[in-house]
Amino acid sequence: ALLIYSLKNPSYPEKIYEISSGIMSVDIHPEHSNYLCVGLYNGNVAVYNLKSKSTEPEYISSRTEADESLENKHSDPVWQVKWQPNNLDALMNFCSISSDGKIGNWVLVKNELMYKTVVTVKSVDSLEELDDPRSKNALAAGTAFAFHPKNNNLFLAGTEEGKIYKSYQSYTSRYLDIIPAHTMTVEQIEWSPFHPNVFMTCSQDWSLKIWDHEASNHPLFVFELGAAVGSCAW
Repeated sequence: ALLIYSLKNPSYPEKIYEISSGIMSVDIHPEHSNYLCVGLYNGNVAVYNLKSKSTEPEYISSRTEADESLENKHSDPVWQVKWQPNNLDALMNFCSISSDGKIGNWVLVKNELMYKTVVTVKSVDSLEELDDPRSKNALAAGTAFAFHPKNNNLFLAGTEEGKIYKSYQSYTSRYLDIIPAHTMTVEQIEWSPFHPNVFMTCSQDWSLKIWDHEASNHPLFVFELGAAVGSCAW
């Protein structure tokens, strides 16, 4: 279920939206705060309009079992969703990352979600491995991503293996960098609001690290916290 609270009465939710699958992630639109996108355990994504009287999502990637066979949803849990600036057609859209190794973009068009794969996250240790035409690289399970606050085309994606992939939304055939950031699952990535080059990562390997994305061979700071770190914020 999705629960919406008001600070006027934090003891009980103002709205309750029940859905058939567990909700793994949620994001509120930065300009139109009545729109929420959510990522589900079954690989679907949905958009709720808080101004609507209906308790059903206004958009959902698969409404029926017949839709499940189409290439319009993730095949694994969606661990993070994030609203993006309106596209060139002035349409609202958001991105999602899933354990199926795909980062997708969803555009709200009339009464449906239009999907495209932005990038697939391949399980490789270096950029050179991608140049071998004989290699068939498996996909890495994506867990978190973060878009640069000033250049939304640039983003970072984290995986269950602990790696961070740097890429452009507009240039998806090649990663810019692969950073062996952690030894276990990357739980969250956050760009610094104070410096455009700096970002922070946290992981199940008990560490929180601060990085410069232009000099990512070694972290700037490492904090060993003695327990798995599930989230972080500046």
